[in-house]
Amino acid sequence: MKLKSLSTAGSSLLIVTSLAFPVASQTSADSVLAKVGQQTINLGQFEAKLKSKNLFSSQRSLSSNLKKSILEEMIDDLLVERKAANYDFKGDQESQDRIKDHRNQVVADLLMKDLVDSQLSVSDSEVVVHYNANRETGYKTPEAVKIRQIFISLEKSDSRQAMPDNKEAHKQVLTKCKEIYKRLKKGVDFAQLAKAFSNHRSSSEGGEMGFVPRGELPPEVEKVVFEADPGLLTKAIQSSYGCHIVEVLEHRAEQYQDLTGTLQEAIRQTLTNQKKQARTRLVLDSLSKAYPPKFNQGAIDKLVSSQPTKEWLVRVGADTLKPEYFSTHFQKYLRDRRIQSSPASINAYLKGQADTLVFLAAARKIKLSNKPEVKTKLQKFKSDLAKQKIYQQRPPLEFNPSPPEVQLYYEKNKSKWREEKPVYVQHIVFPDSSRAGKVREELLAGLDFKEAALKYYPGEKEIREIAYDLGFISEIEMPQPFYQAALKLQPGDLSQPVKTEYGWHLIKLISRKDYKSLDQIDEEIRQILLEDKTKDTQSGWRTGLRKGTKIWINHELLDNFSGQMTGIQGLQQVQEGLAE
Repeated sequence: MKLKSLSTAGSSLLIVTSLAFPVASQTSADSVLAKVGQQTINLGQFEAKLKSKNLFSSQRSLSSNLKKSILEEMIDDLLVERKAANYDFKGDQESQDRIKDHRNQVVADLLMKDLVDSQLSVSDSEVVVHYNANRETGYKTPEAVKIRQIFISLEKSDSRQAMPDNKEAHKQVLTKCKEIYKRLKKGVDFAQLAKAFSNHRSSSEGGEMGFVPRGELPPEVEKVVFEADPGLLTKAIQSSYGCHIVEVLEHRAEQYQDLTGTLQEAIRQTLTNQKKQARTRLVLDSLSKAYPPKFNQGAIDKLVSSQPTKEWLVRVGADTLKPEYFSTHFQKYLRDRRIQSSPASINAYLKGQADTLVFLAAARKIKLSNKPEVKTKLQKFKSDLAKQKIYQQRPPLEFNPSPPEVQLYYEKNKSKWREEKPVYVQHIVFPDSSRAGKVREELLAGLDFKEAALKYYPGEKEIREIAYDLGFISEIEMPQPFYQAALKLQPGDLSQPVKTEYGWHLIKLISRKDYKSLDQIDEEIRQILLEDKTKDTQSGWRTGLRKGTKIWINHELLDNFSGQMTGIQGLQQVQEGLAE
C-alpha cells in the first residue's frame, strides 16, 4: 500500500493516498469517506452529521473548507471516544461524585419505575369525566378572526413628536396608508407591500397574523374586523398606534375543542402525572417506615442561619448527607427552580434528599445496582463524562481581534455583506414617455426635483408631498425595470424615462450604500476571526490526540460531495468517472 506523510491541522500524520484505495463504481451511503485506524466514516454518517448541524440543503453546496472542518471534527470524535473508554478518574473527586450521584439517580429511577410507574393506569372513562368537568374552563376556543394587515406606525412617521395626539403625525401616516391602499386596489400583491412597508412584526410573513381572538387587537381595529365580511376592508383604520390596512380572511366562532385522540392523550398524561405524584408520596411514606430518615436539626439550624457546620445533615441507614454535598448541590437546586435561598427552600431540598436516600436504601436491599440496565446507563454516563474531560483539555482561547485586523478582513470580504436596500431614490411617474422627457429637460436645466414632483406627480396634493420620496428601496419593493435603472445611477444622477406597469418614471438617485458598514458587522467579523484563531490554537491538542493513528481520507469523494439533498446520488457519475 502506498503511503505519504502530510501535515494536517498542525500534526504530522500518515495519510494513505486515495490512489491506493480503489473507488467504487457506485456511490452509496456506505461509501468510505475516511479511515481512522480500524474504524471508518462513511458518506451516510457524514450526511447525518451535516443534518445535525442544519447544513444539509437542497439550495446550496458546501464550501471545501467547511466540508473538511466537519470531517476533521468527526475524526476527533472517534479518537476522543476511543480515549474515553480507558479514561482514569482517579484523583478527580468532582467527577467521582458526579458518577456516584448518577448511579444513585439511575437506581432511584428504576425503583420508582417498579413501585410507582408500573402501578399507574388511566381508563378512557376517567379521561371523559375529566374533559366534561373542565370543558368550560379548559377546552373552549374563543371567537377569533383570521386577518392580515399592513400597519404604519406613528412612531415611524417623519414628525419628531409622533405621539397619538400629534395631528401632523396622523396626517403623514394616513397619507402613506392611502398611497399603499391605492396600490392594493390596482392589484399589487398584499404580501409584497406588507413586507416592504408594514411596521408590524408580521411583515416578514406578508402581514399574515393567523387567528386573533377578541381582546388582542386595538379597540378601533377589533370593532371593525369582527363585524366585517371576509375581504379587504373598504378603507384604512386609524388607531392610537397608527394606521391599519386590514384584509379579513376568515371568521371562527366560539367553540369547544373536540375530544380528539391527541387531546385524549394529553388529558391521560395529566391524570397520570397526578396519580404518579400521589402514588409516589404513598410509596415514600411506606418505605420511610422501613428506612426512617433522621434529620440533624441542630446542624440544619446552623445552615438556615448561615453558620458553618461540619456535622451530618440527613441520615438513612448507612447513607449520610454531609454539608460538603449540600454546599455543592444546593445552589444548582436554587438555579434550576429560579428561587432564592430561604429556610423553606433549605428544608424542601433536604426533604427531597431524604426521599432519595430512602429509595436508595430500599434499592440496596434488593440489589438493584447489580442489574444490567443500571450498569449500562452508568457506563454511558462515565464515557460521556470522560469525553467532556478530554475536550476540556483543549487550550483556552484568549484572542480579541484588533480594529486593524477587523478592518482588513472587511475590505477583503465586503462582498459577503451586500445591502438589501442599496439605493435611496426619488421619482416622478408620468402617463407617457413624451411628458417624462420634457420634464427631464426642465430638471437638467435646473428645476428642483421636489418642486417638479409637487407639480407633476399624479394624485392629491397630500400624496404628491410624500409619494415621490421612496427612501432606500430593495429589489422586491419596485418593478424590476425601475430597480435596475436605479442601480446604474450614481448620487445626483437623473435617469432616462423608465417604463413600468405604473407608467413612465424619472428616477433621481439621492445616495447609495452597496455594502453594510463595518460598524454593522463588526461583531460578526470578530466571531469569524475568533473561530479561525480557535482552529490554530487547538492544533497542538489535535496533534496529541492523533499521535500514532493512521488516518486516510478519500479527498476525491470529499471534494465532489455537494452537501445537497442529492449529494450521494449526484456523486455516482463522479465515482464512475474516477473508476475509469
